[in-house]
Amino acid sequence: MKVVNCDKCLKDENETVPATHNCKQCKMNYCDNHLNLHNTSNKTKSHVSDLVELSAASTIRNCDKCLKDEDETIPATHSCPSCNMCFCENHLNLHNTSNKTKSHASSVVPIESQVSAAKNCDKCLTDDEEKVLATHHCKQCNAHMCENHLKLHNSSNKTKSHVNDVSELTSAGSSSGGSGSSVAASSGGFVPFSGNYNHIGTLGENEDFNFEFAGVAGLAIDPVNRTIFVADRWTFFEFDLKTKMLKNHFKEPQDRDNMHLCYDTKDKALVYVIDRCCASTIVKISRNGKMVFWENDGTGMIYSMAVDKVDGTIYIAQNGGVDFLSPDTGKIIKTLRQNIQGNNVFGLSRIDCMGINVNNELVLINEDTILVTNKNGKILKKFDKQRTYTQKCPQFEPNTNKIYCVQYGIDSMKEDGTCLTSFMNENSPYKFGLYHAGSGMVIALDSATGELYCGFAEKNVVLVFK
Repeated sequence: MKVVNCDKCLKDENETVPATHNCKQCKMNYCDNHLNLHNTSNKTKSHVSDLVELSAASTIRNCDKCLKDEDETIPATHSCPSCNMCFCENHLNLHNTSNKTKSHASSVVPIESQVSAAKNCDKCLTDDEEKVLATHHCKQCNAHMCENHLKLHNSSNKTKSHVNDVSELTSAGSSSGGSGSSVAASSGGFVPFSGNYNHIGTLGENEDFNFEFAGVAGLAIDPVNRTIFVADRWTFFEFDLKTKMLKNHFKEPQDRDNMHLCYDTKDKALVYVIDRCCASTIVKISRNGKMVFWENDGTGMIYSMAVDKVDGTIYIAQNGGVDFLSPDTGKIIKTLRQNIQGNNVFGLSRIDCMGINVNNELVLINEDTILVTNKNGKILKKFDKQRTYTQKCPQFEPNTNKIYCVQYGIDSMKEDGTCLTSFMNENSPYKFGLYHAGSGMVIALDSATGELYCGFAEKNVVLVFK
């Protein structure tokens, strides 16, 4: 077993002394001497029930450099036997490139996956002195939360912008004490799509029964629960993003075809449109079973729809403008269509598709132009497209600023419309190439794994590309 050092000895005395215990509340490892101080201090003596003896099954290792230099407890990923120290990924890179220690690189070994104890809600523990099992973890707050505190966290003005950094805790075996444990279901950070379009699977192909789609019309990813919803005519299917296996399905309440499927991470709800020829109905179905129907107050066809990542506001593109709908009532609370001179605020005759980029800004696209605007309609960026044609279903990739959308196939381009490439899946039984641009194809990008999902209605399949 690799040696785990006392965090206090390393931090305060610059000594590497083997630790014997770990405190879950402090997230620190202690030798026997510092354990005695910990257990008698007024500040930490109440933690005694959260102490665990370090063993091969319960060892918790923090990065020694983060603790010593920055006073932070960051989980270590690798250990160097020559230095007798543990490192996070950042400090490992420094260790392996430093003239003093780069010769150790060949002896560095990864730290085995740890089995962690069940996590308690940090707010319940600090505010109410109660031990309540946590269900979610926020990376930005570095805090575990129960369902009640999660709702407060996601609605607070201070923390509601963290919603995309919240991950659900899932079961992961037993701790050294034999009780069930939980670990964060990590979203995996950011992985860019390769652009190689390697076909790695098809949703439904591994079920133990004959599974078929009837008419794929929409895809929407739930980044917290790590699932993808497929709108298939009058039925919604939910698949696990990791296993690609079916988890759930339910009927559209009115047995109607739907379009513009979105997922609201704030309210944990599907949002979509039912087209009634001369009018449209917007439907919102929450995971808790709550269902609401709103008749569209605007007039004309809804060309595109998006949901705000922070507050759940619903944006619909119609009549050459964008209407903002309340996530609670469905009423139009704001409109971006005409300026004070009576001209179109965007200078566009039509908006073919719309989305929310990684900066939570509106991106409007038609056959000629790409506009990036703030929520007041101020044009932040305007680009002429490299090629003039209609594109649909935009997906925005973090860090790279790439946009993926559908036309006759799957297009990728930079935010300014340059570096345009088209993928037609020509060497496959599922060759693209539809008569109407964007008709019968939908896509969803999972930037946690670098996987691109493509719903192809002509063949009634959902393909997964890596």
